[in-house]
Amino acid sequence: MTAFEVMTEKQGIDPCPETIVSMLQICFQCRQPSKGLELIEKVRAQSNGRPLDGSIYDAAISGCGSSGLISQGIALVEDAAKHGASLPSGALTVLAQALQHQGQTGAVELERLRELAEQLNINLLPAELAVAASD
Repeated sequence: MTAFEVMTEKQGIDPCPETIVSMLQICFQCRQPSKGLELIEKVRAQSNGRPLDGSIYDAAISGCGSSGLISQGIALVEDAAKHGASLPSGALTVLAQALQHQGQTGAVELERLRELAEQLNINLLPAELAVAASD
């Protein structure tokens, strides 16, 4: 976080999406998801209501899915939809897989994710998972 603050506040640098994605991946891979979510909040605050780059949403949503932070991941998908962001086709896969592993417990959230995927015009699951889910 300190690196991000130095870049943005002290040096006035507007970090490119790749830099933000790298920082998010570091946060989630080092088991510091709260730092990743804090970073997203700072980036959103600096965006002045503009949609974030789809790769930023993708990294954050995937990080939430792999960390078991399902509700935060869905909130990020809702934010992307609200701001008209363009997400990569596989952006929801990790989150959907985490919900599938929850079985009935995650059924309501999985349905919400399906609705959001449709709204964003992206496939929720790769073809092989979609077939397995319908079995």
